[in-house]
Amino acid sequence: MIDLFQYTDYKEFLNDKLDELDNGGRGSRASLSRSIGCHTAYTAQVLRGDAHFSNEQAEGVNEFLGHTDEHGDYFLLLVQLGKSGSVNLKNRLLRQIRQFQKSRVVLKNRLKVEPHLSERSQSTYYSSWIYGAVHAAVSLKNCRTPERIASHLGISIKQCSDALDFLLTAGIIEMGRNNDFIIGKKQIHLGSDSPMIARHHINWRLKAIQSIEKDPTEGLHYSSVVSISKKDIETIKEILIQSIQKIKPIIKESPEEEVASLALDFFVI
Repeated sequence: MIDLFQYTDYKEFLNDKLDELDNGGRGSRASLSRSIGCHTAYTAQVLRGDAHFSNEQAEGVNEFLGHTDEHGDYFLLLVQLGKSGSVNLKNRLLRQIRQFQKSRVVLKNRLKVEPHLSERSQSTYYSSWIYGAVHAAVSLKNCRTPERIASHLGISIKQCSDALDFLLTAGIIEMGRNNDFIIGKKQIHLGSDSPMIARHHINWRLKAIQSIEKDPTEGLHYSSVVSISKKDIETIKEILIQSIQKIKPIIKESPEEEVASLALDFFVI
């Protein structure tokens, strides 16, 4: 996966990134041109010649690629560097760029310190279904880039990039040898007494509703209202708990091919 922070030339980055997007980049170059509102011929002059994107067009590139705020700020610095004329200005911008790169290295070195997720990180992780889904999608062999994960989950590249940036910062995922995302070693466990547990359940029930609205026959959805004895309520709970216990080892040993949600409800009204 292309890492923006390893570049100091925005044109070199864009050529590599667009090539990565569609094995040659021609389609992506046309899509980029439409997105930022300029002719493909001018985009070619920028990427292969001496022309440069305007600041507004550069910000459009940020939106097209779904850059996080940090990535966006860094990319704009590279564009300013590319357009700068004087040696003094180039040196000033290069110092800012090196500081950006240094801060990224320091951040990466601070990761893997805590084996468990902090309360603050838990609060973010369980605030939306997206974080858990992106986390799970990273384990899929065909989902190691923001673009592929976003497409697989049906979310925007910006949403995916923000989630990946958080997961990386929190140490939940890591950068692999090929500069792609891999599952990290940090343990995630949400106890039944956690103040985030209600939000966690609600997130995935809302996602279940979306699944039903999209295609009620695709997943497994069962709903029923019954009158039942107190004794049999406990019996059914025990059966469901045993079923969950049987499912867990299957999930643990299962190869990563899809991201799925398992949500179970049985309660007294």
